Amino acid sequence: MDKKKSSVGGILLIIIVGIFIAFSNRSANLGSNDGVSDYSHKLDTSVNDSDSHDNDANDSNIVNSTVEDYTFRKPEYLTEHFEKHGYETGCKSEQDYLSAANRVINNPDALHKNEAEDGDDIYFIKSTNEIVFVSTDGYIRTYFICSGLDYYNRQ
Repeated sequence: MDKKKSSVGGILLIIIVGIFIAFSNRSANLGSNDGVSDYSHKLDTSVNDSDSHDNDANDSNIVNSTVEDYTFRKPEYLTEHFEKHGYETGCKSEQDYLSAANRVINNPDALHKNEAEDGDDIYFIKSTNEIVFVSTDGYIRTYFICSGLDYYNRQ
């Protein structure tokens, strides 16, 4: 039974990673920021899948990861930003837009820094020019396609 659980957990992890890679490799168009002041909220979800058939510290069946899901402070902020940036980001719905922003935030390859002006977290993916601003209290302010690395560096 433990081996069956471990196999199912491994398969789910492979599926999740595959979906993440598929979405993070999509191409994007250039866009611009309009100085948005909206926010988002985060939820922490931890996954700990371990097969404890022995006490080997190097057991390859142990997986520890944390995924954070952020939201906009208010549903109307999500709607406003989706209407403004949804097309340029390739999103077909508000949920797609929110999921895409979270993929940027949780992408281990995303550049990350704090905005000089107000300390917001900024996440940027060079290959797609996707950028997400997250307020200091954990709410997505905006997600859009910026003009590139120079834009990110000026923030």
